[in-house]
Amino acid sequence: MKRKLILAVMAPFALAACMDASAPKKMTESDLPDISADRIRAHLEFLADDVMQGRNTGSDEYMIAANYVATHYKMMGLKPGGENGSYMQHVAFSSFQPSSKESSLVMSAGGKDMDLAHGKDFAFIPSIVKPVKAVSATKVTFVGYGTTKEVEGLDLTDKVVVYLSGKRSDIKGASAKIMLKTAAHEKRSAYAGYAGYYGRKSLSMLKPDGSPFGGDDGSLSTVFLSLDATNKLLAAAGQKMEDLEKAAKADVFKASTFDVNIDLKTKVDVAETVKSPNVVGILEGSDPVLKDEYVVITAHLDHVGEGKGNCAKRAQDTSKEGDMICNGAMDNASGISTMLEAARAFSNDEKAPKRSVMFIALTAEEKGLLGAQYYVNYPTVPLKSLVANVNLDMPILLYDFADVVAFGGEHSTMGEIASKALSKLGVTLAEDPMPEERLFTRSDHYRFVQKGIPSVFLMSGPNEVGKPEGEGLKTFRKFLATNYHSPADDLFQPIRWDVAAKFSMAKYLIIKAVANADQKPLWYKDSEFGTRFAPDAEKAENPAKVEKAEKE
Repeated sequence: MKRKLILAVMAPFALAACMDASAPKKMTESDLPDISADRIRAHLEFLADDVMQGRNTGSDEYMIAANYVATHYKMMGLKPGGENGSYMQHVAFSSFQPSSKESSLVMSAGGKDMDLAHGKDFAFIPSIVKPVKAVSATKVTFVGYGTTKEVEGLDLTDKVVVYLSGKRSDIKGASAKIMLKTAAHEKRSAYAGYAGYYGRKSLSMLKPDGSPFGGDDGSLSTVFLSLDATNKLLAAAGQKMEDLEKAAKADVFKASTFDVNIDLKTKVDVAETVKSPNVVGILEGSDPVLKDEYVVITAHLDHVGEGKGNCAKRAQDTSKEGDMICNGAMDNASGISTMLEAARAFSNDEKAPKRSVMFIALTAEEKGLLGAQYYVNYPTVPLKSLVANVNLDMPILLYDFADVVAFGGEHSTMGEIASKALSKLGVTLAEDPMPEERLFTRSDHYRFVQKGIPSVFLMSGPNEVGKPEGEGLKTFRKFLATNYHSPADDLFQPIRWDVAAKFSMAKYLIIKAVANADQKPLWYKDSEFGTRFAPDAEKAENPAKVEKAEKE
């Protein structure tokens, strides 16, 4: 009761603070918009307050945040873009968690039995399609890293397969696949991360008819072994990791089998169904033809909640005086707040952009990009009318950025458009400073990419104004190490509100340029994503490739 009372008292003041400052003069097309650091601060301080309890997907606090966003859409005059004439697109989820008590893995080889404990020794990908599963075998088939090339032509039907960690596997038809942890991969991606991620209470998205979403039919059990469990298994089976790695790296890989008895039992506890909405508002375009095309702006509204799930370990490590709330100030109240201010600036422009602009506050990004996945599969406008996506996730507003990164900009003409737009602000477009992290595949925009829609993911860049090269990236990495998904990502960080306004201005300029361009964004001909997800779409030449060819 106390929480709800506080929220009920706070919300009108937060809204009023924004309303009082939200009626500047209409801006002409040549003007830069009135972007207010104070308005962004009002949004962010409301969304990242302790009383919001980390905005976990499906929580009451998330719903309050969703209503807050919808109210601001309405104040701006954005049209409802959700269901039944509302701003909400409701997404249903089934809540579930693996049962450690009723999940077991017993392996025996060379006369040695190994009774492995769920969590400590092994983890598995839970399925709500078949919550209870059992798999037994007397032999296992080794398929290297399990890549498409290695498993091509193999009949793995109903077999138990083991494969090495470190590459993307493409194993189909087996009854179970068991990942053997290599020492090198453990250094890059510790087993503890797998155990925590797949062992937590989580959500599985449901279709509108209530059935599970996705291609999982429950037939394949996917298991991850710890490094210690891997070493014990190989020792008992008379195998050496170096021999397996050598075989996997051979020019011509040949699958092999070895004798191991497997008895796997997994159970998933499926609980209640919860709903959590995407919040959709539309600024209608001014061109009679192009207004039927949409530039989609996304930012996830959810975070990870309080001392449980993704937040638990970091809360224990970083909490002070019992603070167990992961507020998500940078992740992603900053993205939502700067999106709202950019949307307000558009609503005050004298003339709307040629194309319509759709603003979506997405749910369940932290659960696996689920809100975005739901939207692109059940869009509220025709999917073919979505011509571009600009995604905003975790801009680090702790330093004055000299550049902006548009992850994915090198794959389509959106990079060129963004670079020209940013020049008006005296900001440059930086290359991806962390290509090894493959960030272009790790936020909500990627669900749009998978539908063939050119997309960029905007973040503050690696360089700081007036500082040596790379200082901004150092701040970003420090945030990841100490504040990310922890109670330290709160309002006590040294947030630069002037930088927040600058970032909102940057995204406004990019969005406006995309929405007003004569030609909708096109994938480059040499883009792996364009080739894979939009094979028949019109493509453009990559200017960087053309320039390189001319020099040669």
